[in-house]
Amino acid sequence: MTFDELKRRLHDAGCSTTNYHLGEPQGATDVICLAERNGRFHIFYTERGQDHPPEKTFDDEAAACRYFHDFVMNMRHDHLVGYYQSAERLQQHASFLEKCGIVSTHDIIPYRGWADPRYRLFVEGPAIFTVRQLLPSLPLDDQAELPHAD
Repeated sequence: MTFDELKRRLHDAGCSTTNYHLGEPQGATDVICLAERNGRFHIFYTERGQDHPPEKTFDDEAAACRYFHDFVMNMRHDHLVGYYQSAERLQQHASFLEKCGIVSTHDIIPYRGWADPRYRLFVEGPAIFTVRQLLPSLPLDDQAELPHAD
């Protein structure tokens, strides 16, 4: 497997690039990376511009890509579908996805502290492709209008 094939396979499986990066991190943070350095293939974690020591190093591109593929495929891949001020709006959009046969999850995060929460709606893995067909303008927000669920 080559870098290009690995990139395609991860994309086709619905993997979120917020979890991984291929190539030198250059601005990527809090991700697992696969990069070629001095003719060797290094798998390492990077955070805030600091690369951690390699978890694994390979001489062979195909072996590095297979290992990285398996590693990334074992991660959960959430994709942000909506970001809301209103819990009610989040529930309306989650219900729409459910009516379309799409499983979603959500969480609550502080915005300016817990007195001002925000609500996030996610789908996992390849479900994002179906969502993008139904709702081409993501992420949704409190003003987003939805099509009718059949």
